Amino acid sequence: MINLNRASRHALYEQLYLQIKNDITAGMIAPDSRLPATRTLADELGISRNTVTAAYYQLELEGYLHAIKGSGFYVNSLLNLDLIKNTSLENPSFPPVHEDNDPKKCKYDFQYGNIDGDIFPTNPWRKCIISSFDSIADQTYLSYTDKQGEFRLRTAISNYLYQTRGVRCTPKQILITSGHQHSLQLLTKLLPKEEYSVSLEEPGYDGTRAIFEMNKYDMNTVHLEDDGISIDDIFRLKNTLLYVTPSHQFPTGCVCSISKRLEILNWASKHNSYIIEDDYDSELRYHMLPVPSLQSLDQSERTIYLGTFSKSLSPDLRIAYVVLPELVLKNYNETFKLINCTVPKHLQIALAEFFENGSYERHINMLKTHYKKKYDLICSCIKKTFGKKAAIQGSSAGLHLLLSINSPYRQHQIIKRALDCDVQVYPTDIYWKNKKDCPQNQILLGFSSIHIHDIATAIERLHQAVYK
Repeated sequence: MINLNRASRHALYEQLYLQIKNDITAGMIAPDSRLPATRTLADELGISRNTVTAAYYQLELEGYLHAIKGSGFYVNSLLNLDLIKNTSLENPSFPPVHEDNDPKKCKYDFQYGNIDGDIFPTNPWRKCIISSFDSIADQTYLSYTDKQGEFRLRTAISNYLYQTRGVRCTPKQILITSGHQHSLQLLTKLLPKEEYSVSLEEPGYDGTRAIFEMNKYDMNTVHLEDDGISIDDIFRLKNTLLYVTPSHQFPTGCVCSISKRLEILNWASKHNSYIIEDDYDSELRYHMLPVPSLQSLDQSERTIYLGTFSKSLSPDLRIAYVVLPELVLKNYNETFKLINCTVPKHLQIALAEFFENGSYERHINMLKTHYKKKYDLICSCIKKTFGKKAAIQGSSAGLHLLLSINSPYRQHQIIKRALDCDVQVYPTDIYWKNKKDCPQNQILLGFSSIHIHDIATAIERLHQAVYK
Protein backbone atom coordinates (compact mmCIF):
# COMPACT_ATOMS: atom_id res chain seq x y z
CA MET A 1 0.00 0.00 0.00
CA ILE A 2 1.33 3.41 -0.98
CA ASN A 3 1.25 6.20 1.59
CA LEU A 4 2.32 9.70 0.59
CA ASN A 5 3.11 12.40 3.12
CA ARG A 6 2.30 15.83 1.72
CA ALA A 7 3.99 17.48 4.71
CA SER A 8 7.32 15.78 3.94
CA ARG A 9 10.23 17.85 2.69
CA HIS A 10 10.63 15.26 -0.08
CA ALA A 11 8.71 15.64 -3.34
CA LEU A 12 5.71 13.36 -3.91
CA TYR A 13 7.30 11.71 -6.95
CA GLU A 14 10.40 10.85 -4.83
CA GLN A 15 8.21 9.21 -2.19
CA LEU A 16 6.27 7.27 -4.81
CA TYR A 17 9.41 6.18 -6.65
CA LEU A 18 11.05 4.91 -3.47
CA GLN A 19 8.02 3.01 -2.20
CA ILE A 20 7.54 1.19 -5.54
CA LYS A 21 11.26 0.42 -5.71
CA ASN A 22 11.27 -1.04 -2.20
CA ASP A 23 8.21 -3.18 -3.01
CA ILE A 24 9.98 -4.53 -6.10
CA THR A 25 13.23 -5.32 -4.28
CA ALA A 26 11.31 -6.92 -1.39
CA GLY A 27 9.52 -9.23 -3.88
CA MET A 28 6.11 -7.76 -3.08
CA ILE A 29 5.62 -6.88 -6.75
CA ALA A 30 6.46 -9.91 -8.86
CA PRO A 31 8.62 -9.76 -12.02
CA ASP A 32 6.66 -9.11 -15.23
CA SER A 33 3.78 -7.59 -13.23
CA ARG A 34 2.06 -4.66 -14.90
CA LEU A 35 1.92 -1.50 -12.79
CA PRO A 36 -1.30 0.54 -12.64
CA ALA A 37 -1.73 3.00 -15.47
CA THR A 38 -0.39 6.44 -14.64
CA ARG A 39 -3.83 8.06 -14.79
CA THR A 40 -5.40 5.34 -12.65
CA LEU A 41 -2.76 5.51 -9.92
CA ALA A 42 -2.86 9.31 -9.95
CA ASP A 43 -6.62 9.26 -9.35
CA GLU A 44 -6.28 6.69 -6.54
CA LEU A 45 -3.63 8.72 -4.74
CA GLY A 46 -5.11 12.13 -5.48
CA ILE A 47 -1.98 13.41 -7.19
CA SER A 48 -1.19 14.65 -10.67
CA ARG A 49 -0.50 12.22 -13.50
CA ASN A 50 2.86 13.96 -14.08
CA THR A 51 3.95 12.94 -10.57
CA VAL A 52 3.28 9.25 -11.29
CA THR A 53 4.92 9.49 -14.71
CA ALA A 54 8.06 11.04 -13.17
CA ALA A 55 8.31 8.20 -10.63
CA TYR A 56 7.82 5.51 -13.33
CA TYR A 57 10.41 7.09 -15.61
CA GLN A 58 12.96 7.16 -12.79
CA LEU A 59 12.34 3.47 -12.10
CA GLU A 60 12.64 2.73 -15.82
CA LEU A 61 15.89 4.70 -15.98
CA GLU A 62 17.36 2.63 -13.13
CA GLY A 63 16.26 -0.64 -14.73
CA TYR A 64 13.44 -1.65 -12.39
CA LEU A 65 10.72 -1.22 -15.05
CA HIS A 66 10.36 -1.39 -18.80
CA ALA A 67 7.68 0.26 -20.88
CA ILE A 68 5.69 -1.43 -23.64
CA LYS A 69 4.12 1.06 -25.99
CA GLY A 70 0.36 1.10 -25.72
CA SER A 71 0.38 -1.35 -22.80
CA GLY A 72 2.12 0.30 -19.84
CA PHE A 73 5.00 -0.29 -17.43
CA TYR A 74 6.13 -3.78 -16.39
CA VAL A 75 8.51 -4.95 -13.64
CA ASN A 76 11.82 -6.34 -14.82
CA SER A 77 13.14 -9.66 -13.60
CA LEU A 78 15.99 -8.81 -11.23
CA LEU A 79 18.77 -11.18 -10.18
CA ASN A 80 20.35 -11.12 -6.67
CA LEU A 81 17.59 -9.09 -5.06
CA ASP A 82 19.16 -9.93 -1.70
CA LEU A 83 22.06 -7.65 -2.60
CA ILE A 84 19.74 -4.62 -2.90
CA LYS A 85 19.13 -2.84 0.37
CA ASN A 86 15.79 -1.15 0.96
CA THR A 87 16.12 2.54 1.69
CA SER A 88 13.93 5.36 2.90
CA LEU A 89 14.01 9.05 2.19
CA GLU A 90 14.27 9.87 5.87
CA ASN A 91 17.06 7.32 6.45
CA PRO A 92 18.90 6.94 3.15
CA SER A 93 21.51 4.21 2.79
CA PHE A 94 24.46 6.59 2.72
CA PRO A 95 27.68 5.46 4.44
CA PRO A 96 27.65 6.53 8.08
CA VAL A 97 29.62 9.63 8.94
CA HIS A 98 32.03 8.90 11.76
CA GLU A 99 33.28 11.47 14.16
CA ASP A 100 36.91 12.46 13.90
CA ASN A 101 38.74 9.99 16.11
CA ASP A 102 42.17 11.49 15.55
CA PRO A 103 44.14 11.85 18.75
CA LYS A 104 44.01 15.18 20.52
CA LYS A 105 46.37 17.72 19.01
CA CYS A 106 49.34 18.57 21.15
CA LYS A 107 49.86 22.15 22.20
CA TYR A 108 53.44 22.05 20.93
CA ASP A 109 53.63 20.27 17.59
CA PHE A 110 56.90 19.99 15.65
CA GLN A 111 55.20 18.58 12.56
CA TYR A 112 57.11 18.81 9.30
CA GLY A 113 55.32 20.01 6.17
CA ASN A 114 52.59 22.23 7.57
CA ILE A 115 53.03 25.98 7.14
CA ASP A 116 52.39 28.77 9.62
CA GLY A 117 49.17 30.37 8.34
CA ASP A 118 50.23 33.79 9.60
CA ILE A 119 52.93 34.08 6.95
CA PHE A 120 50.79 33.23 3.93
CA PRO A 121 50.71 36.31 1.60
CA THR A 122 46.93 36.66 1.84
CA ASN A 123 46.42 40.12 0.35
CA PRO A 124 48.71 39.88 -2.71
CA TRP A 125 47.50 36.34 -3.39
CA ARG A 126 43.86 37.43 -3.16
CA LYS A 127 44.53 40.19 -5.71
CA CYS A 128 46.09 37.68 -8.08
CA ILE A 129 43.17 35.27 -7.68
CA ILE A 130 40.63 38.02 -8.44
CA SER A 131 42.70 39.13 -11.41
CA SER A 132 42.82 35.54 -12.71
CA PHE A 133 39.00 35.32 -12.71
CA ASP A 134 38.81 38.67 -14.49
CA SER A 135 41.24 37.34 -17.08
CA ILE A 136 39.14 34.23 -17.65
CA ALA A 137 35.92 36.27 -17.84
CA ASP A 138 37.43 38.50 -20.55
CA GLN A 139 38.10 35.54 -22.85
CA THR A 140 35.96 35.17 -25.96
CA TYR A 141 35.45 31.50 -25.17
CA LEU A 142 36.48 29.12 -22.39
CA SER A 143 38.77 26.23 -23.20
CA TYR A 144 40.95 23.53 -21.70
CA THR A 145 44.36 24.72 -20.58
CA ASP A 146 47.50 23.50 -22.34
CA LYS A 147 48.23 19.88 -21.37
CA GLN A 148 51.58 20.98 -19.91
CA GLY A 149 50.04 23.90 -18.03
CA GLU A 150 49.56 27.60 -18.73
CA PHE A 151 52.38 28.87 -20.93
CA ARG A 152 52.44 32.13 -18.96
CA LEU A 153 53.17 30.23 -15.72
CA ARG A 154 55.75 27.97 -17.36
CA THR A 155 57.52 31.06 -18.70
CA ALA A 156 57.57 32.65 -15.24
CA ILE A 157 58.95 29.46 -13.67
CA SER A 158 61.58 29.10 -16.40
CA ASN A 159 62.85 32.64 -15.83
CA TYR A 160 62.83 32.26 -12.06
CA LEU A 161 64.69 28.93 -12.09
CA TYR A 162 67.44 30.34 -14.29
CA GLN A 163 67.91 33.36 -12.06
CA THR A 164 67.84 31.54 -8.71
CA ARG A 165 68.94 27.95 -9.41
CA GLY A 166 70.84 28.18 -12.67
CA VAL A 167 68.39 25.73 -14.27
CA ARG A 168 68.55 26.00 -18.04
CA CYS A 169 65.25 25.19 -19.67
CA THR A 170 62.58 26.61 -21.93
CA PRO A 171 58.87 26.83 -21.02
CA LYS A 172 58.17 23.91 -23.34
CA GLN A 173 60.26 21.61 -21.09
CA ILE A 174 58.13 22.36 -18.02
CA LEU A 175 55.07 20.37 -16.92
CA ILE A 176 52.72 21.79 -14.28
CA THR A 177 51.54 19.03 -11.92
CA SER A 178 49.30 18.58 -8.88
CA GLY A 179 52.12 17.99 -6.44
CA HIS A 180 55.34 16.06 -5.96
CA GLN A 181 53.82 12.59 -6.08
CA HIS A 182 51.83 13.45 -9.21
CA SER A 183 55.13 14.47 -10.82
CA LEU A 184 56.61 11.08 -9.93
CA GLN A 185 53.56 9.25 -11.25
CA LEU A 186 54.03 10.96 -14.62
CA LEU A 187 57.65 9.84 -14.68
CA THR A 188 56.64 6.21 -14.08
CA LYS A 189 54.74 6.35 -17.39
CA LEU A 190 57.63 7.95 -19.27
CA LEU A 191 60.43 5.80 -17.82
CA PRO A 192 58.73 2.45 -17.14
CA LYS A 193 59.86 -0.33 -14.81
CA GLU A 194 60.49 -2.63 -17.77
CA GLU A 195 63.37 -0.36 -18.82
CA TYR A 196 64.63 1.13 -15.56
CA SER A 197 65.08 0.27 -11.92
CA VAL A 198 64.87 2.96 -9.21
CA SER A 199 67.67 3.89 -6.81
CA LEU A 200 66.89 5.90 -3.67
CA GLU A 201 68.94 7.60 -0.99
CA GLU A 202 69.11 5.73 2.31
CA PRO A 203 67.57 7.32 4.33
CA GLY A 204 65.20 9.19 2.04
CA TYR A 205 61.71 10.58 1.58
CA ASP A 206 59.15 7.82 2.22
CA GLY A 207 56.56 9.45 -0.07
CA THR A 208 58.86 8.92 -3.04
CA ARG A 209 59.55 5.32 -2.11
CA ALA A 210 55.81 4.67 -1.85
CA ILE A 211 55.16 5.83 -5.43
CA PHE A 212 57.82 3.62 -6.98
CA GLU A 213 56.91 0.62 -4.83
CA MET A 214 53.26 1.05 -5.82
CA ASN A 215 54.36 0.95 -9.47
CA LYS A 216 56.42 -2.21 -8.75
CA TYR A 217 59.87 -0.99 -9.75
CA ASP A 218 62.96 -2.94 -8.79
CA MET A 219 64.39 -0.85 -5.94
CA ASN A 220 67.98 -0.15 -4.92
CA THR A 221 69.25 1.90 -1.99
CA VAL A 222 72.32 4.13 -2.07
CA HIS A 223 73.78 4.94 1.32
CA LEU A 224 74.77 8.44 2.37
CA GLU A 225 78.10 9.87 3.36
CA ASP A 226 78.81 13.25 4.94
CA ASP A 227 78.94 14.94 1.53
CA GLY A 228 76.13 13.13 -0.24
CA ILE A 229 75.42 9.72 -1.73
CA SER A 230 78.09 7.06 -2.11
CA ILE A 231 79.75 7.18 -5.52
CA ASP A 232 80.93 3.59 -5.11
CA ASP A 233 77.30 2.52 -4.72
CA ILE A 234 76.03 4.23 -7.85
CA PHE A 235 78.85 3.04 -10.11
CA ARG A 236 77.54 -0.49 -9.57
CA LEU A 237 74.23 0.58 -11.12
CA LYS A 238 73.02 1.04 -14.69
CA ASN A 239 69.66 1.56 -16.41
CA THR A 240 68.28 3.17 -13.28
CA LEU A 241 66.44 6.28 -12.12
CA LEU A 242 68.54 7.81 -9.34
CA TYR A 243 66.37 9.95 -7.07
CA VAL A 244 68.40 12.49 -5.08
CA THR A 245 67.96 15.62 -2.95
CA PRO A 246 71.49 17.00 -3.43
CA SER A 247 71.05 20.59 -2.26
CA HIS A 248 69.45 19.67 1.07
CA GLN A 249 69.22 15.93 1.56
CA PHE A 250 66.01 14.76 3.16
CA PRO A 251 66.00 14.06 6.04
CA THR A 252 69.68 14.37 7.04
CA GLY A 253 70.26 17.88 5.63
CA CYS A 254 73.68 17.09 4.12
CA VAL A 255 74.76 18.82 0.90
CA CYS A 256 76.21 16.92 -2.04
CA SER A 257 79.71 18.19 -2.83
CA ILE A 258 80.60 19.61 -6.24
CA SER A 259 83.03 16.75 -6.93
CA LYS A 260 80.31 14.19 -6.27
CA ARG A 261 77.81 16.11 -8.38
CA LEU A 262 80.14 15.94 -11.35
CA GLU A 263 80.77 12.24 -10.78
CA ILE A 264 77.03 11.55 -10.60
CA LEU A 265 76.46 13.35 -13.90
CA ASN A 266 79.35 11.45 -15.49
CA TRP A 267 77.94 8.15 -14.24
CA ALA A 268 74.42 8.88 -15.57
CA SER A 269 75.67 9.72 -19.07
CA LYS A 270 77.70 6.51 -19.28
CA HIS A 271 75.24 4.08 -17.72
CA ASN A 272 71.96 4.85 -19.53
CA SER A 273 70.47 6.34 -16.39
CA TYR A 274 68.57 9.44 -15.35
CA ILE A 275 68.91 11.57 -12.25
CA ILE A 276 65.68 12.76 -10.64
CA GLU A 277 66.74 15.90 -8.78
CA ASP A 278 64.20 16.90 -6.13
CA ASP A 279 64.93 20.54 -5.25
CA TYR A 280 62.09 20.67 -2.74
CA ASP A 281 63.20 23.57 -0.50
CA SER A 282 66.27 25.00 -2.22
CA GLU A 283 65.24 28.63 -1.64
CA LEU A 284 65.30 28.30 2.14
CA ARG A 285 68.96 28.64 3.14
CA TYR A 286 69.73 30.83 6.14
CA HIS A 287 73.49 31.29 6.59
CA MET A 288 74.90 30.72 3.12
CA LEU A 289 74.04 31.13 -0.54
CA PRO A 290 71.85 28.52 -2.29
CA VAL A 291 73.78 25.58 -3.74
CA PRO A 292 73.65 25.37 -7.58
CA SER A 293 71.33 22.70 -8.90
CA LEU A 294 72.60 19.49 -10.49
CA GLN A 295 70.63 20.35 -13.61
CA SER A 296 72.63 23.55 -14.04
CA LEU A 297 75.82 21.45 -14.37
CA ASP A 298 74.39 18.80 -16.69
CA GLN A 299 75.77 18.85 -20.24
CA SER A 300 74.29 15.48 -21.26
CA GLU A 301 70.61 16.11 -20.43
CA ARG A 302 70.35 13.25 -17.96
CA THR A 303 68.72 15.27 -15.16
CA ILE A 304 64.97 15.53 -14.51
CA TYR A 305 64.34 18.47 -12.19
CA LEU A 306 61.43 18.53 -9.72
CA GLY A 307 60.11 21.57 -7.87
CA THR A 308 57.10 22.38 -5.72
CA PHE A 309 55.31 25.34 -4.13
CA SER A 310 54.30 23.33 -1.04
CA LYS A 311 57.13 24.72 1.09
CA SER A 312 57.23 28.25 -0.29
CA LEU A 313 53.48 28.96 -0.53
CA SER A 314 51.18 26.25 0.80
CA PRO A 315 50.95 22.43 0.65
CA ASP A 316 47.20 22.58 -0.05
CA LEU A 317 47.76 24.69 -3.18
CA ARG A 318 48.79 21.43 -4.92
CA ILE A 319 51.02 22.94 -7.57
CA ALA A 320 54.40 21.51 -8.55
CA TYR A 321 56.41 21.19 -11.74
CA VAL A 322 58.81 18.97 -13.66
CA VAL A 323 61.58 20.06 -16.02
CA LEU A 324 62.17 17.34 -18.63
CA PRO A 325 65.25 16.78 -20.77
CA GLU A 326 64.50 16.99 -24.50
CA LEU A 327 64.54 13.21 -25.06
CA VAL A 328 62.09 12.55 -22.22
CA LEU A 329 59.97 15.50 -23.39
CA LYS A 330 59.63 13.86 -26.79
CA ASN A 331 58.39 10.70 -25.09
CA TYR A 332 55.95 12.80 -23.03
CA ASN A 333 54.46 14.41 -26.14
CA GLU A 334 53.90 10.99 -27.68
CA THR A 335 52.55 9.34 -24.53
CA PHE A 336 50.31 12.11 -23.17
CA LYS A 337 48.68 13.42 -26.34
CA LEU A 338 45.15 13.31 -24.90
CA ILE A 339 45.85 14.02 -21.22
CA ASN A 340 44.85 17.39 -19.76
CA CYS A 341 46.61 19.41 -17.09
CA THR A 342 45.00 18.74 -13.69
CA VAL A 343 45.79 22.08 -12.01
CA PRO A 344 42.88 24.58 -12.19
CA LYS A 345 43.44 27.32 -14.73
CA HIS A 346 42.68 30.21 -12.38
CA LEU A 347 45.35 29.03 -9.91
CA GLN A 348 47.93 28.85 -12.68
CA ILE A 349 47.09 32.35 -13.93
CA ALA A 350 47.15 33.71 -10.38
CA LEU A 351 50.54 32.13 -9.68
CA ALA A 352 51.94 33.48 -12.96
CA GLU A 353 50.87 36.99 -11.97
CA PHE A 354 52.28 36.42 -8.48
CA PHE A 355 55.67 35.85 -10.13
CA GLU A 356 55.34 38.65 -12.67
CA ASN A 357 54.48 41.44 -10.22
CA GLY A 358 57.36 40.53 -7.90
CA SER A 359 55.16 39.16 -5.09
CA TYR A 360 56.78 35.72 -5.11
CA GLU A 361 60.31 37.08 -4.75
CA ARG A 362 59.23 39.41 -1.92
CA HIS A 363 57.46 36.50 -0.23
CA ILE A 364 60.54 34.27 -0.43
CA ASN A 365 62.70 37.00 1.11
CA MET A 366 60.21 37.36 3.94
CA LEU A 367 60.10 33.57 4.43
CA LYS A 368 63.88 33.33 4.73
CA THR A 369 63.91 36.05 7.38
CA HIS A 370 61.03 34.44 9.28
CA TYR A 371 62.34 30.89 9.19
CA LYS A 372 65.93 31.94 9.94
CA LYS A 373 64.70 33.42 13.23
CA LYS A 374 62.88 30.19 14.00
CA TYR A 375 65.84 28.00 13.03
CA ASP A 376 68.32 30.04 15.05
CA LEU A 377 65.99 30.08 18.06
CA ILE A 378 65.33 26.34 18.06
CA CYS A 379 69.07 25.60 17.78
CA SER A 380 69.83 28.05 20.57
CA CYS A 381 67.15 26.56 22.83
CA ILE A 382 68.38 23.01 22.22
CA LYS A 383 71.99 23.94 23.03
CA LYS A 384 70.95 25.86 26.13
CA THR A 385 68.55 23.20 27.42
CA PHE A 386 70.24 19.94 26.40
CA GLY A 387 73.86 21.06 26.34
CA LYS A 388 76.08 18.17 25.22
CA LYS A 389 73.27 15.65 25.70
CA ALA A 390 71.90 16.30 22.19
CA ALA A 391 73.34 16.88 18.72
CA ILE A 392 71.66 18.79 15.89
CA GLN A 393 71.97 17.46 12.37
CA GLY A 394 71.18 19.78 9.47
CA SER A 395 72.69 22.50 7.32
CA SER A 396 71.03 25.80 8.26
CA ALA A 397 68.34 25.25 5.66
CA GLY A 398 64.84 23.98 5.08
CA LEU A 399 62.02 23.52 7.56
CA HIS A 400 63.25 20.71 9.79
CA LEU A 401 66.24 19.35 11.67
CA LEU A 402 67.24 16.03 13.18
CA LEU A 403 67.99 15.75 16.87
CA SER A 404 70.06 12.90 18.33
CA ILE A 405 69.53 12.65 22.09
CA ASN A 406 71.90 10.94 24.51
CA SER A 407 69.30 8.95 26.37
CA PRO A 408 68.51 5.37 27.40
CA TYR A 409 65.18 5.70 25.61
CA ARG A 410 64.67 4.62 22.05
CA GLN A 411 63.07 6.76 19.35
CA HIS A 412 59.45 5.76 19.88
CA GLN A 413 59.83 5.85 23.66
CA ILE A 414 61.05 9.45 23.42
CA ILE A 415 58.05 10.32 21.23
CA LYS A 416 55.62 8.74 23.70
CA ARG A 417 57.18 10.49 26.70
CA ALA A 418 57.08 13.80 24.82
CA LEU A 419 53.37 13.30 24.11
CA ASP A 420 52.78 12.98 27.85
CA CYS A 421 54.28 16.48 28.15
CA ASP A 422 52.02 17.85 25.39
CA VAL A 423 54.86 17.91 22.83
CA GLN A 424 54.66 16.12 19.48
CA VAL A 425 57.96 15.09 17.87
CA TYR A 426 58.38 12.63 15.02
CA PRO A 427 60.24 9.42 14.14
CA THR A 428 62.94 9.08 11.50
CA ASP A 429 62.78 5.32 11.00
CA ILE A 430 60.01 5.81 8.40
CA TYR A 431 62.65 7.24 6.07
CA TRP A 432 64.81 4.12 6.19
CA LYS A 433 64.11 1.08 4.05
CA ASN A 434 66.38 -0.93 6.35
CA LYS A 435 64.97 0.31 9.64
CA LYS A 436 67.58 -1.46 11.74
CA ASP A 437 70.14 1.03 10.37
CA CYS A 438 68.22 4.03 11.71
CA PRO A 439 69.77 5.65 14.82
CA GLN A 440 67.41 4.78 17.64
CA ASN A 441 67.97 7.97 19.61
CA GLN A 442 67.06 10.28 16.72
CA ILE A 443 63.90 12.33 16.21
CA LEU A 444 62.71 14.86 13.62
CA LEU A 445 61.63 18.37 14.54
CA GLY A 446 59.78 20.46 11.95
CA PHE A 447 59.57 24.14 12.80
CA SER A 448 57.50 25.65 10.00
CA SER A 449 54.14 25.61 11.79
CA ILE A 450 54.97 25.88 15.50
CA HIS A 451 54.66 29.45 16.75
CA ILE A 452 57.99 31.13 17.42
CA HIS A 453 56.87 32.13 20.93
CA ASP A 454 56.21 28.46 21.79
CA ILE A 455 59.62 27.09 20.80
CA ALA A 456 61.50 27.71 24.08
CA THR A 457 58.75 26.15 26.22
CA ALA A 458 58.39 23.20 23.84
CA ILE A 459 62.13 22.41 24.01
CA GLU A 460 62.09 22.67 27.80
CA ARG A 461 59.17 20.22 27.95
CA LEU A 462 60.96 17.85 25.56
CA HIS A 463 63.97 17.90 27.89
CA GLN A 464 61.71 17.13 30.86
CA ALA A 465 60.14 14.25 28.94
CA VAL A 466 63.52 12.65 28.31
CA TYR A 467 65.27 13.24 31.63
CA LYS A 468 62.57 13.38 34.32
